Parts: sequence; C-alpha cells; structure tokens
Amino acid sequence: MYRFNGVDNRLERQCECVLMFLESLAGFEHKFVYDIVGHSGDEHSIELVRKNQPPKNNKERLKLLKLMYTHTMFCSSGDNTLPALKTAIDVLQEEPDDTVDERFVIVISDANFDRYGLSPKVFGKMLQSNENVQCFAMFIGSLGQQAIVLQQNLPSGKGFVCLETSEIPKVLKTIFTSDVLH
Repeated sequence: MYRFNGVDNRLERQCECVLMFLESLAGFEHKFVYDIVGHSGDEHSIELVRKNQPPKNNKERLKLLKLMYTHTMFCSSGDNTLPALKTAIDVLQEEPDDTVDERFVIVISDANFDRYGLSPKVFGKMLQSNENVQCFAMFIGSLGQQAIVLQQNLPSGKGFVCLETSEIPKVLKTIFTSDVLH
C-alpha cells in the first residue's frame, strides 16, 4: 500500500473508507457488531478494532488511522489477502446463529495480485466459500487495469473497483443491500 500510494492514493482511500465506515456506525453500536482486521506482507490478521470496542471519538479514530498508515510504512512487501479472507470467514462462521442476523466480510485491496502470484479464480472461490458469510472485495488501488481485470475475473457482484473516494458510499450501500437479494 505505502509504496504505490504516491501513484494512486490507495492508502489514503483505504483510510477514508475505514473512517467513513466508522463514522456511519457511530451511535449505532447497540445495533451493529463489527471488527476491523488488517493484513499486510507481514501478517494475515492485524486486530485494528475489536468486536464491541469501536473507537469512541475522533481522537480514537485518528489513532486507528495513524496505526494503519504507519504499519504500511514498516511492514514487509507481500500479500496475505487469501489467508486473511479465510480467517475472517472462519471467525464469522463461529459466531452463534442466535447472536447475528447477517455476516459480512469486505476485503479492501489494492488489486496487486499479479505481483504476488495470487489467483483471481482462487480468490473468487473463497469469496463464495461459505453460504452463511457474504464476502465482497473493494479494490481501492490499481496499477494500470489490474483492478478492472481482477473484478472481471470474480463472480458477478463480488468485486467493486473504487478508485475515487466519492464512490465508497455507493459501493458500501450496494454491498449491504445485496443481502436482500441473497
């Protein structure tokens, strides 16, 4: 993320996406339970926001965004998208049915799969691997046409290219309303 941020502002877009999500749920913590988990070249599960412990104010949200930003500066190059997705699905599947209405995983990615030899087909199968967990990918960066090509190789409605911050709310609305059709 950090290395190519100067090319397409992918890191800023990632932080903006997380901030929009946090701010949209502020005041509704009694209705929605979520956690935010990151992944990088070093790790596949970086706990950023714990379930039932969302940032309470702007200071805590800023601290989270700084953590996300600085982690990208010092982590190794690499990609743990697939192990991160598998872990997220497994964790959500373990939640008792009587405690959740819906289970969503939204993977935010820079679509840099080619560089690390990740298969869009395998990723697409993983996005559909559990009928109890709705999984989606939001591609917030792209070198050339990477994000578009990746989206085209995923199951319909599972991948979204979001290269402008203004597109984030529309994409999130599409994702969350997709469950009605599911």
